[in-house]
Amino acid sequence: MKIHPIILAIFSVAVAVQGHADPLRVVSTTTDLAALTEAVGGDLVDVQAIARGTQDPHFVDARPSFMRRMRGADLLVYNGLELEIGWLPLLVDGSRNRQLQAGESGALNASTGLPILEIPTMELDRSHGDIHPEGNPHYTLSPLQGRQIAGTIATRLQHLRPDDAAQIDRQCEQFVARLDSQISQWEQLAEPWRGMKVIAHHKQWEYLADWLGLEIVAYIEEKPGIPPTPRHVRDLVRLIETQEISLILRSTFVDARPAQRLAERTMARVVELPAAVGAADGSNDYISLFHVILRRLETSMPTTEGG
Repeated sequence: MKIHPIILAIFSVAVAVQGHADPLRVVSTTTDLAALTEAVGGDLVDVQAIARGTQDPHFVDARPSFMRRMRGADLLVYNGLELEIGWLPLLVDGSRNRQLQAGESGALNASTGLPILEIPTMELDRSHGDIHPEGNPHYTLSPLQGRQIAGTIATRLQHLRPDDAAQIDRQCEQFVARLDSQISQWEQLAEPWRGMKVIAHHKQWEYLADWLGLEIVAYIEEKPGIPPTPRHVRDLVRLIETQEISLILRSTFVDARPAQRLAERTMARVVELPAAVGAADGSNDYISLFHVILRRLETSMPTTEGG
């Protein structure tokens, strides 16, 4: 019996559609990790971030809607180093998704294998402020770390989708090549800034400063997470004047007033930097995040330092 060509074509399309697996459902804790997952996963992943780019990722409400989102997830990509300690365990438990438990194939700690800064060597208590015992968790704010994270995510996606391993590998290589090209340009731009002393609001920019060669000499917060006392502010004013510090770094989600008040009492200039993908206009993916950061730093540099 001959099959009509139209029927045969419809049958072939149906088989092809049926054979195409649905995208992996990925939940990330931050927009940076979502952007990196999308970069290496392409159309093989459907990614949703929990914390918004404009939001302090330390403080997220463990909403039932997030639990429902995680209930159907194939993969959870999280920052680790206790960045999400106050809310992620509640969401994982509430999701009742066993494969998202730590140690399962559906849970990926993106900090795995990274060189971590500021791992404490002393015994910690609340008198030290909000110190992370496993080290500074803001590692995505260096593109050098980002290129390594991309590989970590790609490896886990390949484990979950072995049939698509070649495509994932190709997409990861293409992304890393684009990122490396940009890193070279950014480092050339920032070369005159190496050794420049700055003040930061919070212990958040250490990975960025380490990459660019900036020296963070003090913080507006007297201790991490603790607002400055009047005496601490006076000390900062003297430090800025004696060391001729030109820049005060703060992220888009911290209170702008302490940095602004400090700038008003000195000659230093406040530069507001996006601390995550989506935190500012134009920072819609991982590479464009650093375009915005470097552009804002460049335009804020004193002419004697940055040209």
